[in-house]
Amino acid sequence: MIEMPNMLMIAGNARNIGKTTLACTIIERFSAYQKIIGLKVTSMRKGEESFHGNHGNEETEMLKIYEEVNKSSAKDTARMLSAGAAKAFYVRADDASLGKTAEQLADMIPSGQIVVCESSSLRNVIKPGAFIYLYTDEKSRPVKKNRDLANLADLVIDCTQGIHAVTGNFKKVNISENRWIINN
Repeated sequence: MIEMPNMLMIAGNARNIGKTTLACTIIERFSAYQKIIGLKVTSMRKGEESFHGNHGNEETEMLKIYEEVNKSSAKDTARMLSAGAAKAFYVRADDASLGKTAEQLADMIPSGQIVVCESSSLRNVIKPGAFIYLYTDEKSRPVKKNRDLANLADLVIDCTQGIHAVTGNFKKVNISENRWIINN
């Protein structure tokens, strides 16, 4: 387990519940006085390729890191740039490559550099400074298998009531001495 107190990690149990919206809200709040790297890490599983957008000819590589440079695309990393991230990266890896992914990210990101990361799978190999878990029980949304991650979260947000539940909690998040903290 790699410890990265400079990383805020956001995960959830379903698609389209506000993970990227929360990440962008936090980036926007802190980027005026703090350089922030935006990061989205996707653990690719067979049959899920269409959910993660097209980042190039990636189907043959188990681990790939892309730097987002286009603020105007519809990708989540572009939204992070638009919110004020100094840089944004999309990382695609299979489950077997997650340990190597964590090592590469730890080497790539300067010590103390503030990071906002959207990833469920990476929490199994990185211990971030703060971890936020979003969940919903709505049957209409595809639910992932990572409900057990809620037990590791510093802040759990019930998104069943909509996006205002997500954005209303961002004021609990803070930075102190280059590490993320959650104020209760």
